[in-house]
Amino acid sequence: MKEDEILKGLIPWTIDEFKDVNAHLYHLLQRPKDDWDFADINLPIDVYEPIGQIAQYMKKKYDDDSFFKAHFIRYNNILRFLREYKGKLIHSGFLEDGAIPLIKDQLLKCLCVMPFSELRLTDEGFMDYCFDLNEVILKTKEMM
Repeated sequence: MKEDEILKGLIPWTIDEFKDVNAHLYHLLQRPKDDWDFADINLPIDVYEPIGQIAQYMKKKYDDDSFFKAHFIRYNNILRFLREYKGKLIHSGFLEDGAIPLIKDQLLKCLCVMPFSELRLTDEGFMDYCFDLNEVILKTKEMM
């Protein structure tokens, strides 16, 4: 698997895998940090933060570094996409607002398999691939 394939989101994921990782996150956030797993697995991420715990969980779940990286990047892109476009997704009927937002399966399926076709500058000053809102909306509508 080439680095370019990973960064452009060309490695698909499944809804069940996303839900498993997300369930782990919600379970984690319900527990005190003293109960978290702080084992060192050589990742350049702070294991004292939720995203570090997710990285650690996914690293154990996916032995292959390429699959770990591909799915970890996709997971973060999905969360970022849902956060950035929450209002538009609710308005489109793809997301129901609440303490734990309910994501329509059609939207989640698209986000688990669609490539990252938009390139943008991050807050940290580097270029990053992400989902294109219009492409996601069109593809999700096709699936409904």
